[in-house]
Amino acid sequence: KIDSKDGTTLQDVVDAFPTGWFLGAGMVYAPTNYIDQYDDASLIPIPAVAYFGDRFFLLGTEASYTIARGEHVSLVAVGKYRFSALEPEKDSILSTLESRNGEVEAGLGVNTLTKIGYFNTKVTADVSGQSGGYLADFNWTIPYYKKGLLLIPSIGMTWYDSKMSNYYFGGVSQAETNILIPTAYDTGSVYSFNASLVAGYRLAPHWMVIGGFTYSLYSDGESNSPVMRND
Repeated sequence: KIDSKDGTTLQDVVDAFPTGWFLGAGMVYAPTNYIDQYDDASLIPIPAVAYFGDRFFLLGTEASYTIARGEHVSLVAVGKYRFSALEPEKDSILSTLESRNGEVEAGLGVNTLTKIGYFNTKVTADVSGQSGGYLADFNWTIPYYKKGLLLIPSIGMTWYDSKMSNYYFGGVSQAETNILIPTAYDTGSVYSFNASLVAGYRLAPHWMVIGGFTYSLYSDGESNSPVMRND
């Protein structure tokens, strides 16, 4: 539809979505990247909740509200919950580290619709007093839908300031050091390259199954941390 000669607008895209609430059940598997942590703790059952309206969208742990919308560019307010990343076990190498708790992030984004896809740029900050940091995120998406099959491939990059990076991606303060982790480590500001694919299929008019994955490649500041497994 983006390539149609009559010209597709963002309002056309919004109007193509069914409106209202969507309810279901789901599961998230996010293997921890911290050393000496149990992967089974990263299997998280979640309610699958979504709402599509003309201006308000809710999809799982992310929400957005369209402040202003032109034919091809819109300004949105965005919010997101980030899951906790670390709950050290008492007998773990990381027992001296503080928990990396979940946080609520909020900010602004710009969505742009072009003939080569959909671009999303946003800047958000921690508003819950956990990391105290912020990030900038850029993604390019080319959605596809035909005969009940939905595919949403996306590639992009995320930049984290030093506060958020140290909190979630491998920072170790002097107070958190121990015999096995003898020195503090500062990640600095870092970035990651991300690729994701969401796929869904409409089984019936009111039933849909959906799933997806995200792969992130961290920069040296994260991957060189003494408490991180790999990049």
